[in-house]
Amino acid sequence: MLQPTIISFFLLLSLTSASPTPLVVTQTLTTFTTVSPTPIVVTKTHITGTTTTAAATGKLTNPPLLRSFKPLQPGLEAHLPSTPFTYTKWAPGWIPQACQQIAAHENHSASTIETYNVHYADCASPWILCRHVDDPDPIDDFFATFGRIPVKARSHVRGAISLPHPTQNSAYNSNNTIQFANFHDPKQGSSAFKANVNVFIHETGHSLDAGAFSGTTSLARSTAWGDALRRDSHVPDGYAQKSLGEDVAQSTVIATYDLNVPGGFRGLERVGWRAIWNQVGLVRKMQAEAGDVLVTGGRCTQRAVN
Repeated sequence: MLQPTIISFFLLLSLTSASPTPLVVTQTLTTFTTVSPTPIVVTKTHITGTTTTAAATGKLTNPPLLRSFKPLQPGLEAHLPSTPFTYTKWAPGWIPQACQQIAAHENHSASTIETYNVHYADCASPWILCRHVDDPDPIDDFFATFGRIPVKARSHVRGAISLPHPTQNSAYNSNNTIQFANFHDPKQGSSAFKANVNVFIHETGHSLDAGAFSGTTSLARSTAWGDALRRDSHVPDGYAQKSLGEDVAQSTVIATYDLNVPGGFRGLERVGWRAIWNQVGLVRKMQAEAGDVLVTGGRCTQRAVN
């Protein structure tokens, strides 16, 4: 049975009789009228594969194996099915604290954010997902692609927020809440969400790295990860070079591909796969010990507190 959880909300307006859409009976709602957002320190992941900020731990010296993760996208789309879902919108004037803090960090007013309870068929309790009213991508694409994350891995993500951006697509993970910034390019011909399942998996990898893979400590900062990196000649790609944390997250994408796509990563990269296999193999090992969290199927377990 789920234990009661406390969810903090930021009240946008002076309301006398408004309340958010009910969640489930095991959750208790708390409201307050003011909040001082905690500082958000992030490393942004550009969906295009470039980066704006380097992580504090410094660049890795192993050369990249892949030029980009685009070759992984078709297999991930084909073999990470989107879980059926329904959703209900919260009443105006309410926003989860995590979404409010990220919106403020990105210079968006909380009054421009919509909040939804999204119920996926593989979990009894919903995820709380937020979206800017001017987000250029369809809401169903956002929710459907979030539902492609294997549910036992998705259980370690608190929620997500999608915001518009004038020039770029990027993402980051802040305290297990994923932020997506979307620049809609009509020439792309598809939703940014549909085209970037790997980014959803990458950001989920940061949540798994924070504890699910190795208990209470970061796998990226463990002796085991350092040993795996030293035994390998390469890292997955140029973005994995940014830091140990980004290396784990990109290795999580490749491990997810390997575990779910017929033929695995070795079928895609027939020559070079051994150059990163100590890293990917360690992610495979840790995810198995955590309950096969990167494998599709099953139901939600050990949900992160909303």
